[in-house]
Amino acid sequence: MIARICIPLIAIATFHLTINAVLANGTQFYCPPELDIKHGNVVWEGGYSDMPYMVMLPSGKIGMALTISDGKEGNADQHIIWLVSSDRGSSWSKPVKIELPNGPEASWAMPFAENGRIFLFYTYNTRNIRHWPFSDKNGGRSRVDMLGDLAIRYSDDEGQTWSDRIEVSIPRTAIDMENSFAGKETIFWLTGKPVRIGEYVYIGLSKGGKSYSGNILPETEAFLFRTKKIEEPDNYELVPSGKRGFKAMNGDLVTEEPSIASFGDDSILVTMRTTSGRILQAYQSSNTNKWLTNWAKYIDGQYLEHPRAMPMISSLSNGSIILWFHNNSGVDFQNRNPVYIACAIKQGNQNVSWSKPRMLMCDSDKNVRISYPSLVEIGNGKVLISETNKRTTRVHRYSMSELCGTTNPNEE
Repeated sequence: MIARICIPLIAIATFHLTINAVLANGTQFYCPPELDIKHGNVVWEGGYSDMPYMVMLPSGKIGMALTISDGKEGNADQHIIWLVSSDRGSSWSKPVKIELPNGPEASWAMPFAENGRIFLFYTYNTRNIRHWPFSDKNGGRSRVDMLGDLAIRYSDDEGQTWSDRIEVSIPRTAIDMENSFAGKETIFWLTGKPVRIGEYVYIGLSKGGKSYSGNILPETEAFLFRTKKIEEPDNYELVPSGKRGFKAMNGDLVTEEPSIASFGDDSILVTMRTTSGRILQAYQSSNTNKWLTNWAKYIDGQYLEHPRAMPMISSLSNGSIILWFHNNSGVDFQNRNPVYIACAIKQGNQNVSWSKPRMLMCDSDKNVRISYPSLVEIGNGKVLISETNKRTTRVHRYSMSELCGTTNPNEE
């Protein structure tokens, strides 16, 4: 069901750093009424809806790819739809089905626009695998939406019609050989919205290894998947090269859901979630091919705290990079409420730190999980941010100055 509700401009409240413990430690939770997500515009509700990734279209309209099903996440009818807004997010078109609900699972599409063409990258259960065995041979699961290949479709009419599917096999690495398919299938999903940096388009990709009942993804690694020619399946390669992806330094076996941004100088910044209550970040400056990997820190040296939730980063036209995170030390899939933002501070060519956190949005029900955002600039100094609690998808309008309004966050 699609709703049309007016979007107010919401001011961002500033909170002291010590509020980051309220969720993970189970102490008092507070959501300022003016920051409640219910002020946003409902794009989709009912059933499952996830990863509402947006892109600006050549006409100035906004496109959104959304993964939905009539039931819960991972249902066999899970598929992708395309929506368009011609009024900066106040209302949305009837959906166009990218894949059908009676076909193999199609999930988590990410749009990318270039030279008038709109591309969608998504996970597609190409071989229609119906059983995912556990690594200890003790049963398995019927949820199979993380199996298959990278699929691509493109549109030259802003999503009214779409090309045939292009399928790209994900190169096998060590973690694939450790999975319960012994590398015959790749366990993967996409989260990092495509970004062009230099001559490459980069996509964020996560791989899973061993899996067990009650712990389906105990070991994961993060990669970037890049290409110079989107429509050529043989033109893709993984970053880092070699047998292993990005991994946390402290022995944490979970590193996943990479998000990608750049300062506009061919540098690459990647943020990833872990189960250490922190954000892992990797940075490659514009004048080196080496990655500096460390825990994300504020300018004063304190660690940013964050649960097992996607830490989205996005480049803004004013030269800033904004980070979406949850500012608490949870180590599981919970504690995704409230949402905070911080702004990147580039420290020479060696490292990136972050400004103090500010609360962006929240839900009055502390158990609601707010995640998988996307950000587009919609003109006149305004941005639109999407989010989902996996049942209701909303968009929210802000002024850019409310987010990272200066190219030098050290002055805040």
